[in-house]
Amino acid sequence: MHCLPLLSNPIGWLILGAAGYLLYKSGKKSGKQEAEESKSEISGKALAEKPAKA
Repeated sequence: MHCLPLLSNPIGWLILGAAGYLLYKSGKKSGKQEAEESKSEISGKALAEKPAKA
């Protein structure tokens, strides 16, 4: 098996950069989804706990 030196090769920098960017984008997307889910959970709990006016 051949070992491609990623840090001393411009193509290696391209590969590592693309992989890092894809990880960044996927993490940002999942973070947004998680934040939206937690907002809906919190607002749902607040509505359920809100006392009715008599």
